[in-house]
Amino acid sequence: MFAKFISMVFILSLLLTACQLFVPPPIAQPTTEMVTPSPLPTDTSTAVIDPGTPTPTETLQPTPASAPLPDLPPEAIMILEPAFGSQVASPLRVRGSTDPTFEGTLFMNIIQDYDTVLPEISTTIRTVPGERGSFEFEYAFEHQGPALIQVYALSERDGGLTHLSHVGVELAPHGPADIQTTEPYVERITIFSPAPSETITSGAVTVEGFGWGWQLVEIEILGENGDVIGSGSAQIDWPDVGAPGPFRAVVPYFITHSQPGRVVVRDRSMAYAGFVHLNSVEVNFEMHPQLTEEAIMILEPAPESHVTSPLRVRGFADPTFEQNLLMRLVLEDGTVLPETFTIIRAGLGERGAFEFEYAFEHQGPALIQVYDVSARDGGIIHLSSVEVTLDPTGSPDIRTRDPYLERIAIGSPTPSQVVTGGVIEVSGVALRSHPPLLMIDLLDENGDELFSTDVEFIYAIGEHGTFWAQLEYSIDRPQPGRVVVRDPSWDFQADAHLTSVDFMLEP
Repeated sequence: MFAKFISMVFILSLLLTACQLFVPPPIAQPTTEMVTPSPLPTDTSTAVIDPGTPTPTETLQPTPASAPLPDLPPEAIMILEPAFGSQVASPLRVRGSTDPTFEGTLFMNIIQDYDTVLPEISTTIRTVPGERGSFEFEYAFEHQGPALIQVYALSERDGGLTHLSHVGVELAPHGPADIQTTEPYVERITIFSPAPSETITSGAVTVEGFGWGWQLVEIEILGENGDVIGSGSAQIDWPDVGAPGPFRAVVPYFITHSQPGRVVVRDRSMAYAGFVHLNSVEVNFEMHPQLTEEAIMILEPAPESHVTSPLRVRGFADPTFEQNLLMRLVLEDGTVLPETFTIIRAGLGERGAFEFEYAFEHQGPALIQVYDVSARDGGIIHLSSVEVTLDPTGSPDIRTRDPYLERIAIGSPTPSQVVTGGVIEVSGVALRSHPPLLMIDLLDENGDELFSTDVEFIYAIGEHGTFWAQLEYSIDRPQPGRVVVRDPSWDFQADAHLTSVDFMLEP
């Protein structure tokens, strides 16, 4: 009885998968000439991947469900035989048509008993290079019961899945067979955005498309080696159960250098440990903005210096309001010592050298902050720092360092940009050496906070990487605004670095 019960559970699971996979409307009949099947390989590796756990992703409101059905392409890997619900005997034959793949190769495996993956086999598409053609697999098996047949293509660049289709069947190795067929149909997951070969610089990918699966599709952003650099999900806006609908989501990603990548959208099986469908698009990721020299560059003392009184701080700075520059010390307990100022040694509007001299009596670790303030509201608009040890009467150990790149550079919004609609996207490049958290503030014309958030910054110490966040605001009239991105120093209860950009806010 128990064996019969388990068999019924798998049959119900198969029916659930079949119900999930409402076949899209038919399309014009393609060429269905089949190829001679390839011999069964001895390699038992599989192409099933660990889906991981998607991180929270902002899911935006999709196109209304009442929108007309867009023109969808033919299914990239179209399995025409056997169709859903078929009972298949050994050897199994799987036939269909497919878009071109790397070296014209297509792969197949079978998932049975929920997570038992049978050996992978391959075949060659019958077509000329670069054109759509027919395929056929022949697969000998001994297993019995409900199963998921997966047919898929792999990337030339990193070997990862680029497209996957499936069909749910009942395995009956010794028969009888009941082979159903289906008419040609449209793509189950169509990606409208990003476009193939699109260059993405914003720190987040807007993924839009049309899907036929469950209400939720999973999204992964992959880097040049197939590694996950961002992940999330999107809701499919169904007009009716079993009908197709649009999806749209913004998925942040992290990179430390420009590289090719891939956006993957997949529909997970509810009955098996795998995916029922997967589609992807190849893109390029670029670091943005391009990094320049640190706006306020402290060259002496360098980190880990032991300094005596009077302290001398030297470096170079971009032009500031009336070429004024300020400095202060923050002690380990958060105490802020009085600030002092100096004049940049350059003409108005030019980058130049600066030097501070500061007498002190305190002893122990301290954070030297050098900063520039806004002429409009007096708020800090750029800040650099260095950690040192104060020893007012001891022996100095002054270290210096070479010129270095900006630690935080904001790519969006841009200076003087006009932002409307109550939402602003903030992206850029940053260097992290502290816990993985950046603070982002949106300020109004008086320097008052409109919105503040933090963004987790996945990083490698000593490397720049991308960040992205979305801020909301509410104002009743146009006014100047400012985005401030801060790198907090947890040791000194103060900011280790800060940069900002001014722009115009409108309701």
